[in-house]
Amino acid sequence: MLKNRNSMVPGGFQFRQPQTNWEVPMSVAQQTFAAAVDAIVKHRKANPRHALETARNVVEAELDNFTEKRLIAQYGVDGSSQWVQGTGLGVDYVAPPFSHRPRSAPAGAVAAVKKLGAGVGLVRDWLGEGLRPIPKEEAESRAAICAVCQLNQEASITEWAYSKVAGGLKMLMEVRDEMKLSTSRDAELKTCKACSCALVLKVHAPMEHIKAHTTPDIMAALDDKCWVRKG
Repeated sequence: MLKNRNSMVPGGFQFRQPQTNWEVPMSVAQQTFAAAVDAIVKHRKANPRHALETARNVVEAELDNFTEKRLIAQYGVDGSSQWVQGTGLGVDYVAPPFSHRPRSAPAGAVAAVKKLGAGVGLVRDWLGEGLRPIPKEEAESRAAICAVCQLNQEASITEWAYSKVAGGLKMLMEVRDEMKLSTSRDAELKTCKACSCALVLKVHAPMEHIKAHTTPDIMAALDDKCWVRKG
């Protein structure tokens, strides 16, 4: 079982309900274990036809088990192992020792993440399991669309403070610099008001990873010309 449910894990407390094809929203999964449990219980109660267990202790055990299996599949380390402590996105979280992390990632990405300690969890949330950015030409094409989009705006005070206090954005920007990821439109890229993403980072993320973490309400809020909509 998880070593500490009060500490965040890379990727957050994700959970998928196969009967309804529903997943805990990433905005909730990145909060706390308890918040994810609350979301699961609420979803199950809203779908009584499936007769899913809603007792909190049962749901906690299911989320614990789901998280354990995901961590083993992604990192090869279970939640009871000795993990490296770190801070990101406003909460404490743990990341597996580097000796257990995937060896298939590009050398540049691994080197950058190693310099940033437990930041591998944040980078994985940005670039997906392989830590591989898309080709530069594709990133340039995306950046050109974002640069002239009406939703490309300065971050609000709340968004700015959240990212600065958490340190997550700063950490990812350092990794981006280490990996030499840039476009000719970087100076024009700000924050997407639909998804609250830092566009200088998002334009380099694999589409399949973005789609997997874009909820229906965020997708609906995107501009009609958005490259995420077009896939």
